Amino acid sequence: MPPKVQRFLDSLKGTSRPPSYGHQLSAYNEYASDDTKTLIQEPPYGMPSAGSSKGTPIGYPPEYPPVPEYASDRAPQRPRPKQVLPTVLKTWYLILIIIWIFVLGFFIQYLLYLSQKHGGFVVPNLDDFGGLNYFKSAIPVVLAMPIIGVFTSIDGAIVALHPYVAFAEGGVSAERSLLLHYAGSRHQIMFKAWRNRHYVVLFSSVTCVIAMTLQPLASGILASRGVGVTVPNIPVQSQKSLGMIPDANTLETFLAAAGYASAAAIQPLGSSPFTLGEWAVAQFTIPSQQGVGFNGTVNVPTTAIETDAGCGTPDTFNASDSGTNLTFTATWSGCQAIITTPDSTIDQFGVQPVTLCQGNGTLLIQETQFQPVVFWFYSATLKQGNVVFCHPTSVAWNVIASVDLNSGNLVDVTPLDQNVSSNNFTGPPVNGQTYNGVQFDTSSDDATVQARAIAIQSALPGAIFRAARETPGGLAGMISTDSGQPLFDLTNRTYSQFLATAAQTTYFFDDQETINSNIVNWELRLWVYPVGAFSFQAHLIAIAVLAIFVHINHRKARKDVYISTDTALIAAAITMTSESSWTKVLSAGDDEAAVARKLKGKRFGISKRTWQIVAEDDEEGGGRGYVGAHEDRASLLSHAESSGKGIDPWERMIDRVVEARGGVRKGKGREGMVWGHAAKVRKRYKNTANEGDVAAVQVTANRTASERPGLEQKIIHSGQRHFPKRHNHTRNPIPKLSYSTSYASVPTSEHDAMPLLARSGSQVQEENMHRPRQIVSLFLKSWFIFLIVVGMILLAGVVETVLYLSQKNLGWQLYDFSDFGGINFLKSSIPVVLTFPITMLWMTVDQEMAKLHPFVVLSKGNAPGPQSVLLDYTSGRVHTLMKSFQYRHWVIFFSSVVCLANLSLSPLASSLLTTRNTMILETGVPLTSIKTLGLVPDYSSLEFFVAASGYASAAAIHNLTDPPFLFKGSWAIAEWDIPPPSKIGAISNQTVFLNTTGVESISNCQVADSEMVIDDDTSSGNITISGSWSGCNITFQVTDTESDQYGVLPLNNCNQFQQPPQYQPVIFYVYSFLNRVIKLTFCQPSLQLSNVEAGVDMHTGLVNSVIIGDSNVPESNVTGLPAFNGITFIPNPDPYINARSLSTQTAIPFAIYQGATVQPGGVSAVAQLDDGFLNITNTVYTRFLALAAKSVYFVGTDESVTGEIATYETRLWVNPLAAHAFSAALIFIAVLASITHIAHRRARQHVYLSCSTSTIAGVLSMTSHSQFPKLLHAGMDEDDLHNALKGMRFGISAKSWQVTARGEGGVA
Repeated sequence: MPPKVQRFLDSLKGTSRPPSYGHQLSAYNEYASDDTKTLIQEPPYGMPSAGSSKGTPIGYPPEYPPVPEYASDRAPQRPRPKQVLPTVLKTWYLILIIIWIFVLGFFIQYLLYLSQKHGGFVVPNLDDFGGLNYFKSAIPVVLAMPIIGVFTSIDGAIVALHPYVAFAEGGVSAERSLLLHYAGSRHQIMFKAWRNRHYVVLFSSVTCVIAMTLQPLASGILASRGVGVTVPNIPVQSQKSLGMIPDANTLETFLAAAGYASAAAIQPLGSSPFTLGEWAVAQFTIPSQQGVGFNGTVNVPTTAIETDAGCGTPDTFNASDSGTNLTFTATWSGCQAIITTPDSTIDQFGVQPVTLCQGNGTLLIQETQFQPVVFWFYSATLKQGNVVFCHPTSVAWNVIASVDLNSGNLVDVTPLDQNVSSNNFTGPPVNGQTYNGVQFDTSSDDATVQARAIAIQSALPGAIFRAARETPGGLAGMISTDSGQPLFDLTNRTYSQFLATAAQTTYFFDDQETINSNIVNWELRLWVYPVGAFSFQAHLIAIAVLAIFVHINHRKARKDVYISTDTALIAAAITMTSESSWTKVLSAGDDEAAVARKLKGKRFGISKRTWQIVAEDDEEGGGRGYVGAHEDRASLLSHAESSGKGIDPWERMIDRVVEARGGVRKGKGREGMVWGHAAKVRKRYKNTANEGDVAAVQVTANRTASERPGLEQKIIHSGQRHFPKRHNHTRNPIPKLSYSTSYASVPTSEHDAMPLLARSGSQVQEENMHRPRQIVSLFLKSWFIFLIVVGMILLAGVVETVLYLSQKNLGWQLYDFSDFGGINFLKSSIPVVLTFPITMLWMTVDQEMAKLHPFVVLSKGNAPGPQSVLLDYTSGRVHTLMKSFQYRHWVIFFSSVVCLANLSLSPLASSLLTTRNTMILETGVPLTSIKTLGLVPDYSSLEFFVAASGYASAAAIHNLTDPPFLFKGSWAIAEWDIPPPSKIGAISNQTVFLNTTGVESISNCQVADSEMVIDDDTSSGNITISGSWSGCNITFQVTDTESDQYGVLPLNNCNQFQQPPQYQPVIFYVYSFLNRVIKLTFCQPSLQLSNVEAGVDMHTGLVNSVIIGDSNVPESNVTGLPAFNGITFIPNPDPYINARSLSTQTAIPFAIYQGATVQPGGVSAVAQLDDGFLNITNTVYTRFLALAAKSVYFVGTDESVTGEIATYETRLWVNPLAAHAFSAALIFIAVLASITHIAHRRARQHVYLSCSTSTIAGVLSMTSHSQFPKLLHAGMDEDDLHNALKGMRFGISAKSWQVTARGEGGVA
C-alpha cells in the first residue's frame, strides 16, 4: 500500500466520524492510475466539490483529519413541497359528485312518483316502430356516461398516485413501489390490488365496475305501457230517459229483441248496444275520441234497468200421452202449468203463460203480459219432455255506464243507487212490473200486431230449440244430461238477453239531455320502470358510499405524499429521484425482472430532507432519513452503518461490472487491473465507502476494461477465477457519457451535436450499448389489435345477420311479455353489457398509446420539453384531444376519436332490440269443416228466416256488426270448427284461414220508375198508392192513421216475373204522413256462389277477410237455384209457419223504417230525397238475405281440411336503423383503429423500452445516467419544470438508449 494512503487511513483511526468525500477521493486518486484519475473530477450532485469549505480539494491528501460529514449534511434541507393533487381527488370535487349522485337519485324517484301518479308521460309518435324504443333506451344510457367518466378519472388518478403513497408508507420493496403499475384490464387491476393488499385501489376499481353497470340499468329505466288516461268534462247528449215508450203495444221493440236473441242463441253475437248481461242502459250519443290514444272508453252517469229472468226448474213434472196429444203438468213456486200438444214423431217446443199461480193461498190475477211463462221442449227420440219456468222482474238504478268508443259496446255498469226520478215505468201505470215479452194483450184488431205476437212466441223457443239441436247430442242430450240442466242454462241465457234488449228499447223513451261525462283513453305512455329505477338508485347509493370510503382512506394514505406536479409526466419521476444515487444501477434495456434483481433487498421511502425517493442504504441526498417504516433518522443510520446488514455498495459495484462483462463473480477476486483496483479500494475503504465512491470506481473499472480489451479475456480465464456467462441478467454494458448524443432515429448533424456539460464543465465519454429489447404492451401488439378489429367486423356481420334473420323469421317469440317492464329491461340492458368489452379494450389501448407517446416523441429527437418529458395524455379525453391537435400528434388524436366513437356503441346497442306486433303464418293446420254448400231440408219451417229478420231489425236499430261467418253484410261463408286461440307467448290476435265456399247475396234494389199517391182523401180511411218498375205496375192501399206507414209486398202480377212466390221480386214502401210522400223500392235478390279464402278471428269468431276466387263451386242442389226473397212463401196450414212468415214480412220493413228514424231529420227528411230509402233498404235487406243464406244454403258435414293460422303476437325484432348504425359504427371504429395502430407502430419502431412506462422504474431506467435530471428536484411544479427545461431539446441516445438533452447555454 502506498505510504500516503496508509498515513491517511491511520489519521482516521482516532476519529468517530467518517472522512469527507474529498478525503476519500483524494486517497483514491493518489492510489489510482493516471488515466483513471482524469475521469473523476467531481463528486455526484449534492456532494461537496473541490475547494469546498466542507471538504478537501480533490487530489490532495489532508494534512489534518477533515471535518466529517453525515449523509444529512450532504444534501441541503429542502422546504416541504406543495401537495398538488388532481382536481378529481380533491374533497370539494367529491362532495359535488356525491351531491350530484343523490340529486340524480331523488330526481329518478320523483319521476317514478310522477309516472305512477299521472299514469306515465305522453310521448308523440309512440307507435312509430323503433323510434321511441331508441330514445327511451339511448338517452338514459347517454346520461349515465358522465358518472362513469368521473369515477374512471378518479380511479386513474388514484392508481397513478398509489406508488408514491406506497413510498410515503416507507420500507416498501421495489416490486410494490418502483415496479408497481395498475395498467391493463379491470379484472387484472382488481386482482393485482387484492394481491398487494392495496384496498384503496381495489375498492376504487369496484366503484368503477359498479358505475359501468349504470348504463345497462339506465337503458331499462323507461318503458312503454298502455294505460287509461282520463279526459274529464266531456259533454254527452243523452237520447233516452227512463219511462215506457208510448207505442210499446205495437210490439215492434219486442219483435226486434226476439230476433236478436234468436240470432245470438245460434251464434255468439254478444250483448246488443247499451246492454250488458242483465243490464239495459239509457242510450246516449257516443262521443268521438278525445286526447291522445286509442281504445277509449266513455263513462256516463245515467239510468239503467237491471232485469232478472227469474227462471227455475219445475218442482214437479209429469208427462202423459193420450195417443193423439201429449200433456205436460208441472209446478213451480206455487204456480202450475198444463201444456198440451199434438203427439208427433218430431221434436217440439213452445212457450205459454202460467195463469195458475197462488200467493198466500189465493190465486194471483195478473195481466197476461206480466204473468210468468213456461218454455217447454219435447224430444221425440227420448219420448221425454222438459220445462223451464221464468218470472221476470226488474229494478231501476242510477249507474255509471262505460261504453267502448270504437265498438260502441257497453263494457261496464257500476250501480250507484235506486233513487231514480219519477216515471211511468217505476210508477203508475206499470208500477215496476216487467213484461214477459212473449205473451201480450191480443184484443187489438191490428193483424200486424197479432202477427208480431205470434212471431215472438215462436222465435224465442225456436231459437233455444235450434241452439240445443246444434250441440253434441242435440235436444235429447240436453234433456237427458244432469236432469236437463244444460237446457235450463241455455233457456235462461237466451231469455235474459231478450229481456235486456227489449228493456233497452221499451223502458226508455226519447228525451234529449246533455250529460257531463269523462273519457278514459287507452294510451301507450312512457313509464318509469320501478325495478329499473330502484336498481339504478341502489347502484348510485353503492357508488356514493364506496366513493366516500375510498376517498377518506386515500386521503389518509396520501397525507405524507408531497408531489407538486402531475405524476404522469416523465419529469415527475425524475424530480422525485434526481438526487438519489440508487438510480445509477438502472440502465436502458432493464426489464422488470432485471430491475427487480438489481433492487433486490432494497426498501424505499421518501426522505423528509430532500422529499425524494431514497433507499435504506442510500447515503446520498439524505437517504437515511426517509419517512416511514416507523424508523427515525438515527435508527436508519445505525441500520446502514453500524449493523453492517445493509447492502454493500462496493459489492453491488463489483457485481455490476462483472455482469456487464457477461460473467458471474464467484469470489472476491483481485486478479487483473479492474478487480485489483476495485478490491484494494474496497478492502481499505469498506467502512467509509459511499455511493460517490461506487460511481467513481465503477467508471474507472468500465474504462479500464474498455480500453484494454485483452484484460477482459485475462480476467475471465485467469486461473481458477472463472466467470461463466450469465443468461438471466442484463447483457448490456454500463453506459458512459460522451461529448455528443446521437438520437435513436434522427442522424446527428454537426449542428445538433451540442456538448453535454457536467457541473464542473468537464466532458465525459459515453460507452456504446447494445440496443435494448423492444417490449410492447399486450394491448399494442399487432395480433391483439388484429383480433379486436376482426372481432368487431365479425360482430358487425353478426348484427346484420341477426337483422336478416329477424326480418326473415318475423322476429322471435316472447314469453311472459305481460310482465310490465321485464322484457323492456332485458332487451335494452343485455346488448349494452355486451358492448362493454369492446369499449374497455379500446380505452386500454388508448391509455397504453398515451403513456408511450412521450417516448415516441423522444425517439424522433429534437423534442421540446412540453411535447416530451412534460407531456401528459392521461388527464382527460378533452384535454388529450386539444393537446394532440395542438402538437399534431395525430396518432393520439385519432386514438381518442376511436374512444369517443366507442362511447356511441352503448346507446346504439340499447335500441338494437325492439318489440313489434307481428303476424306469424302457420300452414297445414288440420281443421274440420262443419258446413258445405246445400239447401237445408227444413227451410220451409221459416225458423231461419225469422231469426235472420230479427237480427236484421236489431242491427238496423243498434248498428250491429256482422255475426260469425258473415262478411260485409252480404257474404255467407261455410262454417268450420275454429281451434281455440293459443295461450303461448305474447299473442294479441289470431286468424285462421281456410279455402271454402261463399255465397254472396245481392239485393238488386232499385228506386221505382214511378211512384205516386193516387187518393189521399182521409175521409175514406185509406190511401191509394201506385208505382211501376221495369214494366211492372202495382197499386195498393194503406190505412190512414195519421202516422207513417211502411211494409213490403210481392210483385206477383207481372208477366216478366212468373216465378213461385218465394223467388219473386218484392216492393218495400214507406209513406211519410207529414210530407204525404210515398217511397217505393223494388228488389230482386240473386246469389253468387264462389270459392273463397276466408279469414276468421280465433278470439271472436268473426270473419275479417274474404278473398274471392273462381265460381267453380262443388255441385249441389243450390247451384242454379234462384234466391229466396225471404218475404213471401208457399202457403202452409201450420199456424206457426204462417206466423213466422208474417213476422218476417213485418220485421224487415220495420228495420228499414227504424234505419230512417235514426238519420238526421228522421223519416221526413229521408223521404224528401229521390233515393233516400234506397241505401237503407239495400243495407237492411242484403244483411237479412245473407243471414238467411248462412242457415239455408249450407248443410251439415264433417270433413277434414287443412288451413292456415296467422298469429298476431308481440315479438322481439332487431331495429333496422339501430342495427345498421351499430354495424357502421363498429366498422368505422375498426378501420380507424387499424389505421391508428399502423401509424403508431411505425411511430414507435425506434422506441426500445424493456420496462413498462407505467412504472417509476421504467421511467428512471431511461434517465438514470442522463445529466439534465440534475436541474430538477422535488417540489417543482409544472411551471418550475417548464422554466428549468426551457429551450432544451430532448431525444433518446442511440448509444446509451436513454433520454438525453441538448441545449444552448444550459446545463444538460
